[in-house]
Amino acid sequence: MVKKTYNTVVVLILLVLSLSCGNNGTGSLSINRNSRVEHFEYQGYGDTIVAMLFGEILAELPDSPGVLKPLKQVQVSVDSVGKTVTTDSSGTFELGLFSGTYTLTANKSGYQPLHISQYVADGDRVSIIKIILSVGDSMQHFIIPQDKKPTTIQ
Repeated sequence: MVKKTYNTVVVLILLVLSLSCGNNGTGSLSINRNSRVEHFEYQGYGDTIVAMLFGEILAELPDSPGVLKPLKQVQVSVDSVGKTVTTDSSGTFELGLFSGTYTLTANKSGYQPLHISQYVADGDRVSIIKIILSVGDSMQHFIIPQDKKPTTIQ
C-alpha cells in the first residue's frame, strides 16, 4: 500500500512538472518564465517636488531557472514625456516624474520587453520596483493594481 501511494505521488509530481515546464530544444526541461514585475511598492514621501521611482532590473538566466543577475544597459522609457534612463552596472535606475499616470517600458536587446502601465506619480512620493527580464522577444505587460496604496514613512 505504501509503495502504491509513493508511486502515485511520484507520478503526480512528474505531471505537475511537465505542465509547468517546457522543453528548451536541448531535451532538458526548463521553467518557462516571462519578463515580469517581481515587486512594486509605493513607499511614502521623500523631500523632492517630483515622484521618485527607484528600480532594480535583473535577468533570469535561461540555462539556470531561478538564478538572477543584475542587468546593465536596460533602457527604461516613459514615451509620453520622452524620458529614458539606463540601468547602471548593478542593474539599478532612478526616475523622477511630475504628477501624473504613466506607462513605462523596460527594454534590452535579446530580452522580452516589459510594458508597465498605471504607474501613478504623485509629487514627492517614493516608489520601488523590481523587474525580471527573460530572454526572448515577445512584449510582456504588467498593470500596477489600483489598490496599491502609498504608505506613509514616519
